[in-house]
Amino acid sequence: MPFTTAIIIGIALAAVLAAMHALFSRRVQLAPPPQRSAWDWLADGLYAAGLVLMAGTGCGAVLAYGRLSGWPLLAHAAGGGVFLPLLALSAVTWAHRCRGGDRGVPCGFSRALFWAGLVLGLLAGGSIMTAMTPLAGYNAQESLYAIHRWSALGLLIVLMWQCYLGVARRALRKG
Repeated sequence: MPFTTAIIIGIALAAVLAAMHALFSRRVQLAPPPQRSAWDWLADGLYAAGLVLMAGTGCGAVLAYGRLSGWPLLAHAAGGGVFLPLLALSAVTWAHRCRGGDRGVPCGFSRALFWAGLVLGLLAGGSIMTAMTPLAGYNAQESLYAIHRWSALGLLIVLMWQCYLGVARRALRKG
């Protein structure tokens, strides 16, 4: 399957599943979100901005031009240097709430999304950084590039779901 098709199907499927969850889930299952500090909001805002940059340059260029090259590639590579530290910062601000026995995050699905996002983010960043070193030959670079693409798409879908659940909890709390 071409990667452009996978992007469209993956994002559409995540949106359809979120809509189905919104329509058919019982609202009492979603507890209100925990109180967050200004530091948490700043960390998540920077992380979201980095995600928009990375998804916009990565997926956007592939959808628009069929490949990532030129200025979008330069912006994507530069953004990666900012995105990975922001991923680590997000991990620090959220990990204490997403431990197995902690009740700070209302459902196990939110915890699973958080940890899946961290693993996929590390796979996406680690695979492309390894591909840029002399450790990988041509065939290994192709494999690492494929790992980067698919794990980044998975990360985008996971983060779309995390955003959806955050909005659903806020809507529940407001009424």
